[in-house]
Amino acid sequence: MKDSKLSYRTVFLVVQHMVFFPKIVFIGIPIIIFISLFYVPADYSGLSIHSKTMWGTAQNKWLFDAFGLYCFLIVILSMLKYFIFGFPPYVTEMIKKNIQINATSEELSKVSLTILGYPFFLLLMLYLFFLGNASNDPRFMDLFQRNVFINFFMIYPIKCLTSIWFTFSIIYSMEIKRNVLPYIKEN
Repeated sequence: MKDSKLSYRTVFLVVQHMVFFPKIVFIGIPIIIFISLFYVPADYSGLSIHSKTMWGTAQNKWLFDAFGLYCFLIVILSMLKYFIFGFPPYVTEMIKKNIQINATSEELSKVSLTILGYPFFLLLMLYLFFLGNASNDPRFMDLFQRNVFINFFMIYPIKCLTSIWFTFSIIYSMEIKRNVLPYIKEN
């Protein structure tokens, strides 16, 4: 019998332990990025290929660069923390319990194939960080000229939450392969 509450708690625990200071990383930094939009210099030309080539305002260029760097920071911090420290034992136990209750043998066999997803993960992250919509297509003109505060609330879910979710799924699958599958095969 599947337990969706256990699945949600497991996702929450993994995301919480993905980075060093989760409240600062997931709440504080986006607030700082939002506040920094009030102080962008008018002559800001951009850091990434995307912001340098877009026809948007200086604030929109800063927003795209800041979110790109933020996503990059989350991926780097998450991978470093996972590879150096791993998860606490109670998080691993929660993942084991979740897998035992909710996963079928077919789902477990798919987890072992996720190594094929790493190159796609890398390409997706590179796209999200550096390119985005780096074309000067007139269709995107309204998006880049629109109020930066509207763009903040539109781009954050698209760019940042997507990268957080993909980073979570990669780390979760690595944890399953590293600590959960050997345990399940023993039992």
